[in-house]
Amino acid sequence: MGLRHVTHASFVLCAVISLVACSESSTESEDVATVTVLLSVQPTAGATNVDLTTAMEIVFSRPVAAATLGIVALQIGECPGPIVSGQWLLSQDRTVLRFTPLMPLMAGTMYSIHVGGGMMDAEGRPIDLEHYGPGMGGQWVSEAMANGMGATGMGMGVNHAGPGWRHVNGTYGLAFTFTTGWP
Repeated sequence: MGLRHVTHASFVLCAVISLVACSESSTESEDVATVTVLLSVQPTAGATNVDLTTAMEIVFSRPVAAATLGIVALQIGECPGPIVSGQWLLSQDRTVLRFTPLMPLMAGTMYSIHVGGGMMDAEGRPIDLEHYGPGMGGQWVSEAMANGMGATGMGMGVNHAGPGWRHVNGTYGLAFTFTTGWP
């Protein structure tokens, strides 16, 4: 009788664990299908010898709110760094954000694409940076970094710590760093 009771309890416990696991997996799939997710950043984080004329783009799973385009920047060096002048434009379906620099990129130089945490989708919901962003090599931007202090505590006059830049997880978005090659 005791063995049968333990076996039944173990079976019930395994069934509950399986249901919870399936439920979490199902919820995660539903979340990714119903929220806007950061899908890719080009050039990829950690890329080296990047062509000076390469296309810089950020791809999302659903349309992005045009009003939040000011919450993304291409910077020289690690985040934060001086902002590269240019224009971010959305594709017609508003899922791809492309950057065109005003001047050509510099050879042998590190750049960071900083995707602000406050970016919103077309329905006014925060964009999910957490699902794929860190796996793509994105580094969370701390408050010190966003304020232009960086790891050394030396201010650079860059401030990406305003309310629009803040992510729901308390960071100021993700930075994807790459280095250009030589012509």
